[in-house]
Amino acid sequence: MDAGALMQAVNGSQFSQNNLAAPAAPLAVTPAATPGVTYLDIAPSDSGKAFAYFDTGSTAVPIIPAGVAFDGVAPGGLLPTKIAGDVYNLTSPARTIDRGSFTANELTGLSLSDFVWQASSDLKPTDFKLSYSWGSGQTPPSLTLTVVNPAALPYNGKKVIFNVAKNQKTMQITFNLWRPEITRASAELPLGNDLSLRYMYGVYRSNQATTHSNYDLTQLTNSIDVPNFNLLKNGSAVNSLWESDSMFPTNAPARNSVTDFTNLYSSGGLAIGFARAPWLPWTGSSSGSKPPSDKYSPLIQFDDIKHIRMYPDSTDSKIIHLEYDGYIKNTYYLQMLGIKNGPLAVHVQSQLQPSSDGRQMMMGERVTNISGQDLTGIYFGRQFDVKIGTTDNAPLYYSAIAQDGPRQGKPQGVYFRSPTLESPYSMQFNFNSINGPDSWSGTHWMQLFQPTVATSPGDTSARINMYVTENGLNTYQSMIGDIDGTGGNYPDGYPVFAGPEGKGDAGKADAKADEVIFGSGAVTGSGVPPDDSAIIMKWSPSQVGSFKDGESFDMSFNSALNMGTAPTVRADSDYQHIPAGSSTAAIPGGVFDLNSNRATVYYQVDGTPVTTGNAANIANKKVLFNAQYATKPPHTDYLDFAGQITDPADLKLLTDGGQHTVYIYAIDTPDNSTVDDPYKQDVPLVSNVVQVAVNKPAKANIHLLDDTGQLLSLQNTAGAAVANPVVKTGIMPDPYNFNNFATGSPSILDTAADNLQGHPPLTVISGATRYDLDQSRLPGNGQGELRSSSDTIDIKYYYKKHAAGLIAITVPQIDFGEQPLTVLSGNYPIAKMTGELTVTNQTTTNKNFQVAAQATKPLTSSTGKILTDALGYQRTNGTIDSLAAGTIVYVNIDNSTNTFNISNTWWKTGSPQTGANQIAGPRLLITDANRSAISVGQYTGEITWLVTNGL
Repeated sequence: MDAGALMQAVNGSQFSQNNLAAPAAPLAVTPAATPGVTYLDIAPSDSGKAFAYFDTGSTAVPIIPAGVAFDGVAPGGLLPTKIAGDVYNLTSPARTIDRGSFTANELTGLSLSDFVWQASSDLKPTDFKLSYSWGSGQTPPSLTLTVVNPAALPYNGKKVIFNVAKNQKTMQITFNLWRPEITRASAELPLGNDLSLRYMYGVYRSNQATTHSNYDLTQLTNSIDVPNFNLLKNGSAVNSLWESDSMFPTNAPARNSVTDFTNLYSSGGLAIGFARAPWLPWTGSSSGSKPPSDKYSPLIQFDDIKHIRMYPDSTDSKIIHLEYDGYIKNTYYLQMLGIKNGPLAVHVQSQLQPSSDGRQMMMGERVTNISGQDLTGIYFGRQFDVKIGTTDNAPLYYSAIAQDGPRQGKPQGVYFRSPTLESPYSMQFNFNSINGPDSWSGTHWMQLFQPTVATSPGDTSARINMYVTENGLNTYQSMIGDIDGTGGNYPDGYPVFAGPEGKGDAGKADAKADEVIFGSGAVTGSGVPPDDSAIIMKWSPSQVGSFKDGESFDMSFNSALNMGTAPTVRADSDYQHIPAGSSTAAIPGGVFDLNSNRATVYYQVDGTPVTTGNAANIANKKVLFNAQYATKPPHTDYLDFAGQITDPADLKLLTDGGQHTVYIYAIDTPDNSTVDDPYKQDVPLVSNVVQVAVNKPAKANIHLLDDTGQLLSLQNTAGAAVANPVVKTGIMPDPYNFNNFATGSPSILDTAADNLQGHPPLTVISGATRYDLDQSRLPGNGQGELRSSSDTIDIKYYYKKHAAGLIAITVPQIDFGEQPLTVLSGNYPIAKMTGELTVTNQTTTNKNFQVAAQATKPLTSSTGKILTDALGYQRTNGTIDSLAAGTIVYVNIDNSTNTFNISNTWWKTGSPQTGANQIAGPRLLITDANRSAISVGQYTGEITWLVTNGL
């Protein structure tokens, strides 16, 4: 006999004294459309004006009044101001007021007194002035709300609500009035060698007072969320990204103001793509040549952002926050992305802060779907147009191999460095974090693609990022980007991502540290260099995963700028296991110096942590290796060292079996007598500092899961519980192999906690069900070395139910609805059911089974009132049995199928699952005996369903 049972929570009857509706849900950022109800989310102009037209059904684009602000940009979504010549930018269409059932003629019959202010508003009538215009000709009626003090409005807004009731018709209009709260905060990190790293959003602004001035996204590429950093040296700043003059007109008040973020337009802000977006052809070329035949998948930046707040952290000035709501509303962009259910809206929370080692800027970003629709398939991208000091064409290289983390065994990121010392700096990007991009590439900087989408007024252009193509190359951009306009330098196109899932350089299987990714540093004498280098990064659809309404996704990366002439030290491993009693101890690694012929590598065991800032002043430094290059600079290779510790006191300490930290660093030696210009160096420079953990403990959590990823509750053959996950312990970087199925290899359940070899059990018992190991899903990290920055490695093995005897039952959630306190005695049908009562029987020896039901917990109110014997089961002949005791409710003798939907028999065939159509199944039983227990509140109970068969 094999049996399976599941508990079912029944949403019991809710008794109430009246029929008042439940409170309304909070208003979403993108509210659902309700006839006659309008929500206007507006940052009033500097004169305090918030404006909206009524929707009269006319397709004509009305004239735009001066000095007012819309919810969006303008009717029709076209910017009325020319940018350059006849170029217009496609923008967010303005929201209009829904007139409901009012006719156009009735709108002209309204007067200002018909718009009745509601006391639930946040602003009082003394805080604003409302005016109403009937319009004329092609100009529809409009409302203008003028706020007395717009700068006092908070970033999340204050509401003003008006109701209109006339001619037995109604409208409701809500203005949510907000203004940005922007502080151009910056922070600095000391790097040593008299250098500091300064970071912020956009270019550095010395004015760091908070402003509530409006932020203008509409006319320009004014991306507010571009992280930026400078290297501070001797009072001057070295840039890391290409910076332009402000794109605002010379006399514009916003030019070089606190709300001017246009200087980094060539890098751009967060871009959004969709896996289901159609492949699009190129539509033109500025060089006048025929467009290439390859196709691209668009990435779009927001055409509107709202509720902007940028501010320094109140407890740590090195943390800078930015949050806003970003929108893509223009129908052209939505069609390009394949979004069919209305505008895209996301809430963005961004943060800049020091990395864990205090030497890099870390950007973290959380994006939350507030669109009211499922956006699964979305992905995110960024481009950074790198210009280090005066060098706009620094080549990219793979950085060091990651010792642990998600990129373990692969380059952890990239670095830029000029092959000359015109700009003697190095810029790094580290992607080795769980939220780092799964895709990144070095490439040529790519300007926005601007196809013409309308010819009136002027030539209206879209703005599209184009670093995802069908074949992973962008020939269009190489044609218009090269100096000769022919694509001659990169005839096959600039490297980009091959489709939304393309990984770019991040996916190269044989990538090696310090290997060139893109560029050569070549120059042409004038103009843009052929290797105008940039980095593109992408968080692919598979990395983002599900992105339903309300769901969030986290992104991050680290970056830094430092001297390219300082030495660099690497350890072969960040972890060493030196057993107690060992006769030797070594910290092997390598050292590199671009321009100095000599460098000394030092070490320290434990003690005060070594940093680049204090390393030069450490007394009695201990030498690990004297590096000497045999060739003149520039150097390209690391000099390896064995790193044997010979100092007797240090050797004794490191071989005691305890935990220790070894710091290694290098200081180079200026040698102007043998080094030629431009590689001469006046002062010694300190390298980075590497920390090597000695005898650091670690553990492997081995999770035994069912095929849906849920932990199995395990028992051994004696019926005793078995811990899950199974925990194994060791010392980093000890090797382990839990994918070892060779003859004689033991089960991990039969070995000691410190045994790092074996395999998961081939068969386990969970409850009364047998599961078999699914060897087609063995984890990639089932074999390797104990390396983890969190000291823990999680390894997952999956099991499937034993194929020869699988029998399973799924049960629904049942709701008997809401009943009045005066409900009469009788039986009542199901009001709502979630899920189904089904049995899956894959047994091969006996298909016959039966299902029993029992009310194992009576319907009980939140105050403890119990409705005794209130759950019953109706048979198809109309008889109703009490479920107070176990009752067989279904018997199967059909051997022709494996899945049986029992709940389908509870309703008339082909009819909706409503109470009137229920002919069998669970019923609510109200009797004279249990009516006295009825009170206001929700009652819940449980039905246990038991399936049995003769295996």
